Amino acid sequence: MIAWEWLQREKDIFASFDVAHYRPKERPNAVRVLHVKTSEENWIPLFDDSGVSLYPELMLELDAIKRERIGGLMLRRDWGERAPWPTWPTPDEIDLTHMSRKVKEIILAVLAARSHVHELPAWWLH
Repeated sequence: MIAWEWLQREKDIFASFDVAHYRPKERPNAVRVLHVKTSEENWIPLFDDSGVSLYPELMLELDAIKRERIGGLMLRRDWGERAPWPTWPTPDEIDLTHMSRKVKEIILAVLAARSHVHELPAWWLH
């Protein structure tokens, strides 16, 4: 949802989206969105002018994550072992291979449950 709603790349979400970026004390109604590739930074409002949440489902998840920690990345793994990831083969390069495979596995499971797997391109199924 973060990638879709805030136009974030994998690296932005899984390697730089920090707890401090989401609803900090000085901006409790916003999220700091960093684009690592372009070095662009934006503050995105989380509520409209009448106080209604713009991203209710996403905020439920992010609020729950933030309640459980005081710092670090805004990641939650609900599956598998808790080994560290992502990995950094070099200080400037992040390896999101494991995460990408897990995301694909989850998407395929959801689509299979909804009987839409036949609608995926053949290359996606491999």
